[in-house]
Amino acid sequence: MDIASSLVFRHARILAMPLAVLALSGLVLILLALTAAQLLGGATAGLTPELQLAPFRWGPIKGSLG
Repeated sequence: MDIASSLVFRHARILAMPLAVLALSGLVLILLALTAAQLLGGATAGLTPELQLAPFRWGPIKGSLG
């Protein structure tokens, strides 16, 4: 019996391609997430954190009677 016909080698050969595809797709997703984070971070680079959160803060509207 040679190594090519062994049970372990056949199972490893069957699993190698799906595992490679899974690893490659995970790498692509990580790169996409890093690219999106860089683009979003670059869009708000000139704003302070206080100004970025300003639309979400509760308080009286300036110029109103409240």
